[in-house]
Amino acid sequence: MAFLYKNSYLFDTITSMDDEIKQLMESIGRRKDTHPDYMPDKLEQLQALVLASHARMENALETRIYLQIRKKVKPLDQSTWLSVRDAIRPLIEPMSYANKVKIIESYGDKTDNLLGLLWKMNGYRIEFAHPNGMDLRQKYNFADPQGKQYILQLLKCLDEVEREMDNYFIKVDGVPKMREK
Repeated sequence: MAFLYKNSYLFDTITSMDDEIKQLMESIGRRKDTHPDYMPDKLEQLQALVLASHARMENALETRIYLQIRKKVKPLDQSTWLSVRDAIRPLIEPMSYANKVKIIESYGDKTDNLLGLLWKMNGYRIEFAHPNGMDLRQKYNFADPQGKQYILQLLKCLDEVEREMDNYFIKVDGVPKMREK
């Protein structure tokens, strides 16, 4: 392991990279405040929650697809299965969220509530991933009672879809085998 000394080239390079990162983040931050489509910090926090939750649900959909495939090739040992999964991953991951939901729907073991929540969440994801800042500022206005109602609905959806997905995985046979490594 190399030790960094204050006068070393590596230390200087890292320090200059840190400075450049900080400078660029500040520059981007200043620009967002002057852009007509800016989003205030609280709205950006909502955006981050929506996008992160959506990413977790998309990952859960992929995991469920892998579980279904695993059921079909059950005699494989764990090591072989992981090799198979890694080989098919490039086919599954690029699929659209909508197609992944439709695949899960075809298994016939999901609840209608889960499907409705997954579609609703995708609507929020589209709204927040391609934002019109002015529209979002008006709709999700933290100072307005109607805006707070929209915020509450959004947060309840995010919470409920994650709970429903957890419950769905609990009832699906084979989850413990998939989680083992």
